[in-house]
Amino acid sequence: MSPTFPPISDEEIIEHYVFEMLKKGCRECGENREGHFFYEAGVQDEDEHGMKNGLKWYMAKAYCQPCDIHYDELFEVRGELDESNKNSKET
Repeated sequence: MSPTFPPISDEEIIEHYVFEMLKKGCRECGENREGHFFYEAGVQDEDEHGMKNGLKWYMAKAYCQPCDIHYDELFEVRGELDESNKNSKET
């Protein structure tokens, strides 16, 4: 019997990707020093017409001061599309 593990939280997923992003630094120049490379990361539940459809987007907005660029970094999309919400809204 293989061991079971507790589910991974959204915060743990974001922490992993932020750690990787900080190791790599800016996608243009590689800058990653504190005070030169900034980010805001989080999870967004996708919804359509006010109804959640089961997808979660793990992403960050980044800013590199030396390059003076802003960009969005998509880490991962998880979940299963809930077609029942879509169908019930259209009828």
